[in-house]
Amino acid sequence: MLWLEGHSGAEIADVTGLTSGAAATRLSRLRGKLAAHFELPEVDHDR
Repeated sequence: MLWLEGHSGAEIADVTGLTSGAAATRLSRLRGKLAAHFELPEVDHDR
């Protein structure tokens, strides 16, 4: 939620008690999951 509100990785690490590296890793994984979830299925334009 903090990331969506525009907080930096360092701020998120400070609030959550994680190290900066751990916070960055978790944010990266979250962004990947969100991107995969919201990808549009490929459309076959030849149909």
